[in-house]
Amino acid sequence: MVSLAGFALQIILTRLFSVLFFYNFVFIIISLAILGIGLGASFIQRISQKNISRQIHNLAWSASGGVLLLTVLITLPWAFDPRLIFIFLALLVYGFIGAISASLFRTWSSQSGTLYAADLSGGGFGALAALGLLTLMSGINALLLVALLLGIAGGIFAQKKRLNIAVAIFLSLFLGQNLLLNSFQINPADIPTPKPLTRQLTKFENTEIVHTEEDALGRVDVLENTNKPDQKLVFMDGAAGSMMLRYPETQADKIRIRSDLGYFPFLFAMPENILIIGPGGGKDILFAHLAKTQRIEAVEISGGVAKALEEFSAYNGNLASLPEVNLVVDEGRSYLRRSDKAYEMIYLSEVTSLSTELAGYMLAENYIYTTEAVKDYLGHLTDDGWLVFKLYDEFTLTRAFTTVMQALVDNGISEEDAARHVAVFLDPQALSQNEPFRSPLLMVSRNLITAKEGSELLKLTQDMNFIPVFIPHALEQGALGAITQGKITLNNLIIGFERGDMRPTSDNAPFFYEFSLGLPALLNSLLTGVAAFLLLALFYLFSNRKALAMPAYWQEIIYFFGLGVGFLLIEAGILQSFSLFLGHPTLNLSVILMALLLSGGLGSRLSQKNLKKKRYAAFFIAALVLLEAFTLPALLKASLHLPLWGRIAITWVAILPLGIFLGMPFPHGLQKTQEKFIPLAWGINGVGSVVGGVVAMALAMTFGFQAVFLLGGGIYLFLAGLSRRLWQ
Repeated sequence: MVSLAGFALQIILTRLFSVLFFYNFVFIIISLAILGIGLGASFIQRISQKNISRQIHNLAWSASGGVLLLTVLITLPWAFDPRLIFIFLALLVYGFIGAISASLFRTWSSQSGTLYAADLSGGGFGALAALGLLTLMSGINALLLVALLLGIAGGIFAQKKRLNIAVAIFLSLFLGQNLLLNSFQINPADIPTPKPLTRQLTKFENTEIVHTEEDALGRVDVLENTNKPDQKLVFMDGAAGSMMLRYPETQADKIRIRSDLGYFPFLFAMPENILIIGPGGGKDILFAHLAKTQRIEAVEISGGVAKALEEFSAYNGNLASLPEVNLVVDEGRSYLRRSDKAYEMIYLSEVTSLSTELAGYMLAENYIYTTEAVKDYLGHLTDDGWLVFKLYDEFTLTRAFTTVMQALVDNGISEEDAARHVAVFLDPQALSQNEPFRSPLLMVSRNLITAKEGSELLKLTQDMNFIPVFIPHALEQGALGAITQGKITLNNLIIGFERGDMRPTSDNAPFFYEFSLGLPALLNSLLTGVAAFLLLALFYLFSNRKALAMPAYWQEIIYFFGLGVGFLLIEAGILQSFSLFLGHPTLNLSVILMALLLSGGLGSRLSQKNLKKKRYAAFFIAALVLLEAFTLPALLKASLHLPLWGRIAITWVAILPLGIFLGMPFPHGLQKTQEKFIPLAWGINGVGSVVGGVVAMALAMTFGFQAVFLLGGGIYLFLAGLSRRLWQ
């Protein structure tokens, strides 16, 4: 029950904190949760085992109280940024949970396999429970239910049963009244953070949230400013802002909307059918509708955004229900890969609309803008089709251009000809001295843009008072023109851009918004922090005189530390492998973690029964990682046509063998080591997990996720040899 509550809490906090933190900081928080478990487990080593029941009871109730306190604090108005307080409380709660686990394992070390099976299985069911809870209720109510579960878990070991019943009744009433009255809820305007939603609410007068949609996959808020009645802003998780326009009733309003640079591709190409990936507030659907496009397919990853479009149908012209519109809730690239349709235009608008967001996406994987993605798009265009990118600035434009060029070159087109597949435009009204390339438009033709098309594009650009940056044949200038003339290569352009890294992105390293030369500053800071923490940990390990007297002390530390690092590296590789196969990121995370944890629990249970063969588990893990690294891509590609339940089944079949063996080495080590070392082993494993998470991200950005996955397998191969030396 504690494991179930702890893992459910992790997913629920990820969901709630996504409204307050950018993606990269949510990643840090999850690492801190793992660290909390390790620190709590290490702390138990210094506590007596005289009254284990009372100890677990107190720890569970402390964890329950911590969750309850966090729930209340996260809903209060603050005069300063309180997020460090929230992080500390989460760390404290996980410290209590880690201490409970270590206490149980230290007391019943001979049953480590069974206990670890229960721990992993509880985590797997916790992932499922979290999805269910967040579907049925708000994140705040889900937190309250976790507090109740932890309280009940503590009550199992309570000596005063009446007090336990009283606490359970109190927590149940607290949860019940909030389910009915919704007294506690997060208001982004009350918590000063740098997220775009909060900045909009606090910076601009007469701005308020007029609609909120919350489910397991995200929170969607619709903002209204009475000073701007012709538009609303739609935010997902406090970011990814997009625009919803009032439906134009007058001819003047229609002319104004058609003068937007985003409408330009429709004006030129006049497509009869179109696929829009990420329509957000529906602005792009409105463009296609005004252009009289006969078939409009829009794929939106957020069901909450789709519901917001329906909620404000009277305002936006009932865009989602127009006869020519088919609005699908799915991950755009995954949806396209499973489709055999061809479109005259595929349209991708900017993911972010505010400059403050870009830094928040630097550590986020984005599979919409990769070389493989561009190949997918081009493969689903008709012969005269167009791929359109509405981007943010010079950096995103340059990265998109190099990625498109790489995809075309990979398809057998020379660099000179590849450059004549693209055209670039700017809107002078969007530009400023500080942002001379704001909101550029990149159009990519499946075929070479002819001299006639180039002339027509230039004339239309001039008629609409837009700025042509590059048009094949008609205006071949700058670096792009130099490529068409063979004066420079694509690699010259990338190297010559001294302000950032403009290399094409790939599915193996899909960090489109990361432009740092080298590792980003945040990741460098994380690595520095991890290094400092490791030094402190080493100081602690050297000062532990009783443990130092143990035979093979340092070898066992390396073993449990390596398990933490290796598991996180393999987990990161698996999550990346199935991301497009399963579609939505949250679904991918939940399915993968549940499969890994439940199969790991099965492996732990089997290890309890078969003590001879489990010492080879680490070797089998290394072998399976090597096998899956080179066979999974083909298997997943061949299975893309299956419905969702079929793809989930394939995922489980692919993960099950690896997960079973991943569940064996840790309890095997706990059974073999001395009882007094068990809490420290938990702590070391937790530290290894934190290090593994940060190292996985650093390696993925430098060498790609394939290297991360293979390194994880390599670590287990090393541990296979180490365990044979330790415990023959």
